Amino acid sequence: MSSDVFPFTVLVPDEPGDAIELVDRNHALRLAYVHRDFVTHLADQWDTSGIYVLLDPIGADGTWGAYVGKAGSVKTRLLRHTKEKDSWRRALLVISNQREPFHTAEIGWLEGQVFSLLANSYYAQPSNRQNPGDDTVAPWDQNSLWSIARGVTHALRLLGYETAEEAEIAAVERKPRTRVNTSKVSLADLAGGNLLREGDRLVSLNGQWPAQAIFRAPDQILFRDGAFSSPSAAASAARDGGAANGWTFWGVVRDGQTIPLAVLRAELDAH
Repeated sequence: MSSDVFPFTVLVPDEPGDAIELVDRNHALRLAYVHRDFVTHLADQWDTSGIYVLLDPIGADGTWGAYVGKAGSVKTRLLRHTKEKDSWRRALLVISNQREPFHTAEIGWLEGQVFSLLANSYYAQPSNRQNPGDDTVAPWDQNSLWSIARGVTHALRLLGYETAEEAEIAAVERKPRTRVNTSKVSLADLAGGNLLREGDRLVSLNGQWPAQAIFRAPDQILFRDGAFSSPSAAASAARDGGAANGWTFWGVVRDGQTIPLAVLRAELDAH
């Protein structure tokens, strides 16, 4: 069990719909948990730089979709997302609780770290089209920022969104963008390694977007009336055009268990 402790002061408003705020005084951090219908109620203090996590409803299997972003004004960016993105229902906003706000490199680094922590978790399924991040932050500043990123995942757990286990967190090793987009493994590679076989049944791991598909060797996923050459393209079709990481969206059914394609990819990468 981790010895890390993240004490939050939780501020619950009297008015229904107003944001619930969490204050982490140890890391000079302020967070807000807000429903998309009440983003306009956010106070002016949220018109500053920070990061945010858009949260889809939690599925029956405990998984949940997410989108991690950064902004010079998190309130303004969320107002835009209420018009541009449909699947999310709540959001977690993260800003500095100090007099000086986060600067551009810091929010870029935090965005990448939180994304990496979620992408390495079984439960979270981030839909970012690219792996975000900023590596210009000085190494001596990364320790405090790493604690902040961990604090964000603890806040998500407090709000009912299960995140990474300790083993998954250890795999990140404070290095965003090292596990998500660097693999060169393709569907054809999985077929060539006998990890995917003709006719294998694929199922969605996202409870909000149930779907089934069939693998056709050597490199296609058959879904509805389409044939897709990448898991993400097939997942996007299952989400009615929404962005999705197909490697975490789809799992193959084997002996009564469902194995994420990302696990098969990692197995091939390890050899």
